Amino acid sequence: VTAAGLFVIVLDEAGEWRRYHPLFAELLRLRLQHQYGAKRVAELHCAAGRWFAGQGMIDEAIRHLLASGDSAAAAEVVAEQFQPVMNREDWPRLERWLAMLPEPAVMNHPVLLLARAWCEQFHFALPSVPPLLARFDALVPTLDLATAAVLEARAAPLRAFILMLRSDPAAALAQTEISLKQTPAEDRYIRSMAVYFHAMMLHMVGRGEEAEAWLLDLLRAARGRADAFTMRLQFALCTNYRASGKMEKLRAIAERMLADALAEGLSLGEGWALVYHGHVAYEMNDLAEAEVQYAAGIRMMYVAHAAAVRECLFGLTLVQAAQHRFDDAAATLAQLREFRAGLDPEIDSLAARLALAQGDQAAAMRWVNSFRPGALPPFLHWQEIPALTAARILAVTDQEATLRRALELLEPVAAWAERSHSIWRSVECAVLRAVALDGLGRTQAADDALHTALYLSEDTCYRRTFLDIGPRLQGLLARQMRRKSTATIARLLLRELHDELGQQAQPSISAEAPVDALTAREMEVLTLLARRYANKEIAQEMFITPNTVKRHTLQVFAKLGVNDRRTAVEKARQLGLLNDEL
Repeated sequence: VTAAGLFVIVLDEAGEWRRYHPLFAELLRLRLQHQYGAKRVAELHCAAGRWFAGQGMIDEAIRHLLASGDSAAAAEVVAEQFQPVMNREDWPRLERWLAMLPEPAVMNHPVLLLARAWCEQFHFALPSVPPLLARFDALVPTLDLATAAVLEARAAPLRAFILMLRSDPAAALAQTEISLKQTPAEDRYIRSMAVYFHAMMLHMVGRGEEAEAWLLDLLRAARGRADAFTMRLQFALCTNYRASGKMEKLRAIAERMLADALAEGLSLGEGWALVYHGHVAYEMNDLAEAEVQYAAGIRMMYVAHAAAVRECLFGLTLVQAAQHRFDDAAATLAQLREFRAGLDPEIDSLAARLALAQGDQAAAMRWVNSFRPGALPPFLHWQEIPALTAARILAVTDQEATLRRALELLEPVAAWAERSHSIWRSVECAVLRAVALDGLGRTQAADDALHTALYLSEDTCYRRTFLDIGPRLQGLLARQMRRKSTATIARLLLRELHDELGQQAQPSISAEAPVDALTAREMEVLTLLARRYANKEIAQEMFITPNTVKRHTLQVFAKLGVNDRRTAVEKARQLGLLNDEL
């Protein structure tokens, strides 16, 4: 029986670690309780729990203290581990300990409430955080002033993040200042998060240069040290550089962040560095490099931050769609659904965007019709923002009502992007606004909106933000070439867009213009112009609105380099686009 391991089970080859067989252990427990009584057994469990806690064996300590019936003591053991386990960022261990405790023990302990709130923030389960902080606030008055001040400082970065999501970066900045002043130096993780959020808030209130200088000073003070704290400094710089469109600086910091993470085995930092590398490559239209970076992040699925892996899956789907590899994009989207268990509303948004890229506007519109924008402004740092995707789908329709709906969706996002100094999202909103206005026939307003987008993006290397719009942008870009201030970047984007659409690059229309420079829809309008149809008659013939006819007509004029119908028809005949019978 002994040889079979029915009394004691050997756990290692050296025979130094052993445990009782479960059945034998239960027999011993029953015998102990029968011989000494429940009270004495509870005392022994309590003593064992305290001994295990002193040895740093927290799981065993919790089990024994709970077996003794003293859940408050078990909760206190976990609370004492709050600082060291947070500094190690050992989220699985912390979550396991919290799960071992009875729910009342957690909900009645301010430190454990903070621990759970930080876990929820780490997983981006943000709706769970405010109720936990409210319960924490109810318990703080029961504490002495010194303890309360330390715990308030530990809670302040969480409050800052929630306030930022509620579009109040100024109030959030006040919270990060509290945390930076009052958090003990030993709380390295929370101090690093306070620094990260503080830098974000400085940027969002228009003090981006101050944030950049402060973060770079902190990095220089670290004297080349690479650890979780310096990684978060780099993370903050990357976040702000991406928002402000400083692509070259973003690339440089992401490279340093990746090198440091690889050298020190910091998988969380490595995952986010790959996200930023992928973003730079994608926006600069280096799709092959973007795929390499995003794929590397996805391979870290079980060691990197889940949000970083999620962003890489979103990014790779967009890369594959841009390359017209729609089967691959669908497979990546399915992988994303499996990874996130279908919980993110952004996944359905991305699916609709993919449908639009494939020309399935009906499927895209089905999602749009079910979409309801949230009460709070979107988190602008995510790759996919449902409100912008809904506007993207609506902006390329031909109906006045849907085009106006696109503008309605864009308005609050654009305002939030401007208030929070996000050049990236301001450019995207301006481009989509230009397309929607053009569809409504408001040519001057459309040109002004696109001019704003081009002006903002002149020093940012943005490409995909424009190119992902597709053919509807051609006429708008052609008109921008008449403006001296935007002619160069408009010519570059038009060339890349033509290349992407399988057309010969042509920065201006000339006698050598290719036959396929006009879209099928524009050719249809041109044919009806040659037959002397009025705009209203063309609209009835093509089942579109007169404003859409006007937009197509203006795009034809821009591509042919003319200003009126008669000259457009003559030029089209010269180019062989129309036969002489028309």
